[in-house]
Amino acid sequence: MTDLAKIFNENLDWLLLLSYAFVIYVLQLGLRSFFKSRLKEKQRRSFGVTLELGITLIEKTRTWFVIIAAVYLGRGAFALPWLQGKVLHNLFVVSVFIQGSIWAFKVIDQWLRYYAEKGADLDGDGARDVEVRRSASYSIIGFMLKGAAISALFLMALHNFGIDITALVAGLGIGGVAVALALQNILGDLFASLTIALDKPFVVGDFLVIGTQRGHVEKIGIKTTRIRSLDGEQIVVSNSDLLSTRIQNFKRMEQRRVLFKVGTTYGTPVETLKKIKQGVKDIIIKTPKTRLDRGHFFSFGDSALIFEFVYFVLDGEYNVYMDTQEEINFKIAKLFDELGADFAFPTQTLHLVSEDLKIAVSHAANSGASPIGP
Repeated sequence: MTDLAKIFNENLDWLLLLSYAFVIYVLQLGLRSFFKSRLKEKQRRSFGVTLELGITLIEKTRTWFVIIAAVYLGRGAFALPWLQGKVLHNLFVVSVFIQGSIWAFKVIDQWLRYYAEKGADLDGDGARDVEVRRSASYSIIGFMLKGAAISALFLMALHNFGIDITALVAGLGIGGVAVALALQNILGDLFASLTIALDKPFVVGDFLVIGTQRGHVEKIGIKTTRIRSLDGEQIVVSNSDLLSTRIQNFKRMEQRRVLFKVGTTYGTPVETLKKIKQGVKDIIIKTPKTRLDRGHFFSFGDSALIFEFVYFVLDGEYNVYMDTQEEINFKIAKLFDELGADFAFPTQTLHLVSEDLKIAVSHAANSGASPIGP
């Protein structure tokens, strides 16, 4: 009995520590369930990225980490030998490294997913847009961020183990500079790809005009972007060159400004000219997906009386613009038929005078007589 009491007294601190760990385990189960249910209730009422991230972090918090952290933080209440205390300290550092990596990876994935969905077209091609944004560039961003996070956590763990990391950090810095100089062009294209992924000047499927080249974006890679031209060939452009030039993105066009002119022949009555102007304006106003800007009797041309009209097609698609302009043209042709007006086209009037008439006119002028007699 005395031996049992002695063993019990010698291991009392460990028994209390295990009891403490069990209590913490039960409490953390209840607290995690409580906070998770409360956050989900708030999320149902008002969705927020912070709430979603909070729920995710609670779900990704490992039970063993909570127990180890609680035991380590409460170690001061127990008289543990130095060796056991050191083991507990090292165990806590390792658990922080592992749990911190899990948290960091989840936060990075969540942030990239949120950023990918942020600009998606939820009414139409939302699924495609999200998939587009989860491209190779986003994978590279995630890889780099995760690498940086795990490196920082690893260095912190080494420091807590009592290892001097000053030389290691300096060596990594010098090595990083050497690698950056050796891979300058490749890294330039890589960071240009990251810029495209974050800034999103264009995405896969957009129609671009770059200098004399034009086409649809097929793929945004780590080093190059591939564009399918209207003639069918594939154009490969490095990402750094692409960002250093001016890009016209017609997919982002929300409306298209259209200017066109109509000419009628000289001799058309003024009232008819007024009816032509008002009639064309009415045609544009009544055409779907259009907004009239202005319409005027513009000028007296060489062979026509010219009207100028400006309107907006409330859709960026080129085919919609062509269909709209075609419909307007048909209605203008019908309007001219109804008004009895003629479309003007380039003409020249040539006045011919016979040589005999020229001589007669000259003789009459010299004699003072009329050039034409009975």
